[in-house]
Amino acid sequence: KNIEKPYEGYTPLTSKLIEKITKKQWNECQDILNEAKIPYKIASNRSTELKRVLIVYIGGSTYGEIATLRNLKYDLRVDFDVLTTELLSCKSVINQLAGIYE
Repeated sequence: KNIEKPYEGYTPLTSKLIEKITKKQWNECQDILNEAKIPYKIASNRSTELKRVLIVYIGGSTYGEIATLRNLKYDLRVDFDVLTTELLSCKSVINQLAGIYE
């Protein structure tokens, strides 16, 4: 699958959820969120076909998460618009954990 390419077989939780939501597989979304103990509210889209999805990451997203969405875009034939408070690299995450802020 193209969605797994950036992480060599691993798919980020956010990308997996976006894939399930886009395919309208609500039960699988609920299973994933319940297993991860993440509170949620699902409001269904009444449109029969999604053409564009707005995704908002509060707290930042990684380059890998964006890359999986770019790959998913071609698999699902849906355009994703992404808003994020910060774009995180491996270096920036490690620096934040170490208390080094640039």
